[in-house]
Amino acid sequence: MKRVSFLLLIVLCLFIAGCEGMDCDPETGGSYAVSGRITKVNEPQEGIEGVTIAFSGGYGTATTDSNGYWTKSGLKGTVTATPAKPGYLFDPDCITASGPSNAINFEYAVEPTAEQMEEFNATTQMLSNRVADLYDPDRPSAVFAAIADEARALAVVEHAAGDETGLYIKYRDGGLVMWLNSLPRTKPVWMTTDVQDLSTMSSVDTQYVTGLLKPGNKRAAIVNCLADDPNFDWEVPIFKSVEQSLTSLGYEVERIDGEAATRKFFKAIGDYGVVVVNGHGGITDWWNKVEWQTGEPWHMHQISINWMFGKEDVMHVPWGKGDSKTRMRNQRAFWTISSKSLKETSFDDSIVIAIDCYGFANSSMADTVIGNGGIAYVGWTDVARISSSTSSALISLMARGDTLSEAVENLPPGAAVDKIIIEGRTITSYLKYRTRNEGPVTLLSGKSGYLTPPTVSIDYPSPGTVTSAHDIRIGGTILPLPFIPARGDRATVSVGDLMLSLQVNEADGSLEKVVPLKSGSNIISVFGLVNGVSDCVKVSVTASYDTPDLWTGLVWDTGGTDLDLHLVPKGKERSSEHDCCWHNKTTDWGGVLDFDDTDGFGPEHITAEDIDPGTYELWVYFYSSSISEPTNADVYIRTRGQPLRHFERSNLAVRSWWPVAEITFPDGSIESIEGDAGLFEALTYPKK
Repeated sequence: MKRVSFLLLIVLCLFIAGCEGMDCDPETGGSYAVSGRITKVNEPQEGIEGVTIAFSGGYGTATTDSNGYWTKSGLKGTVTATPAKPGYLFDPDCITASGPSNAINFEYAVEPTAEQMEEFNATTQMLSNRVADLYDPDRPSAVFAAIADEARALAVVEHAAGDETGLYIKYRDGGLVMWLNSLPRTKPVWMTTDVQDLSTMSSVDTQYVTGLLKPGNKRAAIVNCLADDPNFDWEVPIFKSVEQSLTSLGYEVERIDGEAATRKFFKAIGDYGVVVVNGHGGITDWWNKVEWQTGEPWHMHQISINWMFGKEDVMHVPWGKGDSKTRMRNQRAFWTISSKSLKETSFDDSIVIAIDCYGFANSSMADTVIGNGGIAYVGWTDVARISSSTSSALISLMARGDTLSEAVENLPPGAAVDKIIIEGRTITSYLKYRTRNEGPVTLLSGKSGYLTPPTVSIDYPSPGTVTSAHDIRIGGTILPLPFIPARGDRATVSVGDLMLSLQVNEADGSLEKVVPLKSGSNIISVFGLVNGVSDCVKVSVTASYDTPDLWTGLVWDTGGTDLDLHLVPKGKERSSEHDCCWHNKTTDWGGVLDFDDTDGFGPEHITAEDIDPGTYELWVYFYSSSISEPTNADVYIRTRGQPLRHFERSNLAVRSWWPVAEITFPDGSIESIEGDAGLFEALTYPKK
């Protein structure tokens, strides 16, 4: 078959050439003529010769001339036009006309030979091996760009690109294959993997929904294309929570896991009123389409007409347990669904929530969903590592009666923004949504019950408080009671970009924590999630202080415990005369400890207004405890010229050391120390 080095687009334009008779209405017997032209994609002046267009009903054929023009007359009623040429694939394979039509578009690609398929398969395997061998999670863009340079030199490759998102290869005879740099998902502090027992909740309030956009039916689909990847087993309870939230509103929920999420299934997702899609995602800029991974595996020697036309691509993703390099070596390939794939899908007033990365990198998928009848589309603009947790919170907020816009506004602090540093560059992804005609969207239909949110209050500090301290103690309550963390309830506090978990007293719902402040205006937000629904209260505090060379703070979450801060020049012994700690509060190199808290919670601070140049090690020692419950601690460090750093450690053991960080002056750089120093010899440690 003829080899062609580019993907071609047939543009078949049917023009009214005039009526043969006074009546052009097909039902009254009048006939009409059509004419058009078939041209190459992006080359509208170059016609395609020798394409035969067959017409149903015994009307014969038309053939394009040397410039791609054709004409046909004498047509009556509804007629189907089918283009054909040996060695060419057409999409769609036919078009029905029953009268005037301005333009009808076909795409075509050259059908690959066995030799071409062998060359394609060999190239794909070679590139997979290169990705597996060279992948470096610390410098992904450099690796993918280098492999793309190699690929561009291959005759079978038309386009190659590589950056921090992955490697993208477009073949000359059609088809796109990609290898994604899929970053590990993370659980934010406001989300646990415990299942929320919404099935035991009863509706305590009602509202009548009028004037809002509602799903077209009470069917919901939770599509988890990553269900078979053991690296994401922690997400299973999160999707169970989503299922329970929807079930509590009367939705009939279907779980579509792993290989059940086929291309065929995706093309029918418009049959569901609510769709939540979880998988890997990609963006192909040169075709301007968002890609969703399906759960349908792709194997060598498979070919699809839709693949030739760029509707369904191939996505290689990391797989299995292990670190990033191990997962990339165990990569698996899946078919994808794109905005182009779904252009014929009808959405029955559907709400589509895409958890995949890049779901809203451009508007193509939102345009397809809403343009084909959907009422809302939700996605992320870039890499999204917290997306599954955010979707659970979003659904739970809408289950209590929030509209989509209200739910996004009421998400926990940081739930709608995901930041990650790749090769020294900060990438920020935002949760974005669009609704039909910018209307309000609700999950409720008719008279429906919804869950009552908790009430969060901040008792102190008072709004507008001004302080000269570097941190402040906040306190308040979350009601109603009981507060049951085992069910997935969560409380958090945020100050600026810092988000911290809160310990809540199960007896009375009270909460308390010391949080750091930046110099100037601070907004402190306390978020409470109880029984799957939430509330958030904010208070403003102004801090006015001179910035010292060094400020550190230690807080922990238990009473009856004694934790100690230690700051010592590197190379010097802890608990010696060089160590700034409880029994040596003032040092000759500049460090000063303000207070030794021996009965729990903290805070303790070590400050140095003017510190000697050098490197210092910051440690925490768990001195003693009169309780059996676990203790968790937070350490804050601020130096001149450096942003605040936060370190946390869970389940600290009594009589053990926690190595926190190395701090170097005069530049004030802060580097974390990994590992534990183990138990300290009691005989060499002073008694209090």
